[in-house]
Amino acid sequence: MTQSSSVFPAGIWTALVTPFSEDGSIDKRAFEALANRQIEAGVHALVVCGTTGEVATLTDEEKCELVRICVKVSAGKVPVIAGAGDNSTQRAVATHRLMKEAGADAALHVTPYYNKPSQEGLYQHFKAIAESSELPIVLYNNPSRTAVDMLPSTTLRLAKEFKNIVAIKETSFDAARVQTMLKDLRAIRPDFLTFSGEDSLVFSYLLMGGHGCICTSSNFLPAPFVSHFEAFSNNQISLAREHFERISAVAPLMFMTTNPLPVKTALSFLGLVNTRFRLPLCSMDEKQTRHLKAELTAGGFL
Repeated sequence: MTQSSSVFPAGIWTALVTPFSEDGSIDKRAFEALANRQIEAGVHALVVCGTTGEVATLTDEEKCELVRICVKVSAGKVPVIAGAGDNSTQRAVATHRLMKEAGADAALHVTPYYNKPSQEGLYQHFKAIAESSELPIVLYNNPSRTAVDMLPSTTLRLAKEFKNIVAIKETSFDAARVQTMLKDLRAIRPDFLTFSGEDSLVFSYLLMGGHGCICTSSNFLPAPFVSHFEAFSNNQISLAREHFERISAVAPLMFMTTNPLPVKTALSFLGLVNTRFRLPLCSMDEKQTRHLKAELTAGGFL
């Protein structure tokens, strides 16, 4: 059974897409509907302005507006975590404060991309953010996106020294590394949450003692992710495996090309959003779109 003494819930945290109108502005009505759909499905938290939400193309004003909408829709039912990461520590601190003012319950901070800082540089970056505000921080380690890998020793150092650093979204495929990190974190911070950053690894993370997943695929298919987590938490492992088989049929499709192109396209099949992206991202080509629709239809998801 997955347990934590954290003030934040273990479980499925959906990293919401950001829908855009035909004129390129944020489609606020569609975003509100997406957030409501997730809450009604039982997800445990909402993550706004992440990679899946095309955060790199959003202005500060748009980020704050998305957080305010999500906080209003949630009305305290689930926490709202806002992406605030940057490869400039100064800008990351400024955005962190903005997200607090907008009403976020915590901020998600990815490791500084492109700069390729050392482990000490990573520590100093997150130290500066943690000391700038009491707003809780969720670390995000995704080497494939950032070109820098935050090692477990740095994560442990940060978790030990800063109580407002409360969780990590970890994308490592190295099971031995993750298992050792989880064991070490439990020894120094029993309240510290560890989430899979890879949708297809949620079951593995739970089996190793992790706390859930910060998901992209749950935008499209929230209920099976929630059911998987709840079955596992109730020690119904066979049932959890059944739900995971359904998840496993969808998750790889959501990453058949650059995130969030497939998941946003899948949501368009449901009539929830259009396939408008902000450059440099653009719609999937016709062949990819037909393949995605055919696979989702064959699997009974459409």
